[in-house]
Amino acid sequence: MTMYFVCVYFIADDCFELGRQTYNAGDHDHTILWMTEALAKTQDERNNGSHRGKFHAISEADILEYLAFSTYQSGQVSSAIRLTEQLLRLEPDHPRASGNIVHYEKLLYDKRGDDGLETDKVSAIEISRYLYAIQQTV
Repeated sequence: MTMYFVCVYFIADDCFELGRQTYNAGDHDHTILWMTEALAKTQDERNNGSHRGKFHAISEADILEYLAFSTYQSGQVSSAIRLTEQLLRLEPDHPRASGNIVHYEKLLYDKRGDDGLETDKVSAIEISRYLYAIQQTV
């Protein structure tokens, strides 16, 4: 009996499309996972030059928009604000980003407890950013 193994390598566009499908299905937790992976692969492909000669149907701004909104939908308002700010740095004239930040900040203000501290939970994105930053310094 011969066994064959297939190794599948996803590029950023593949991860984005999977994230978009989970977004359309209302599965924001998996959207966050796929869009985080798409963002990391986009940055890796840009940094190591593997994107040269390839057309990417997506941009970092596209990824960040889905990622920020799904992060907001999962209750991680602080992270949604940071992601939307990152989106605005890439596209200052983005049609929805500024309004989303105002909305998110109001929600965050309303979520503060009696002690004035934020009650937003630590997000998987914050943890993955921290781990990514550590990997880059090693």
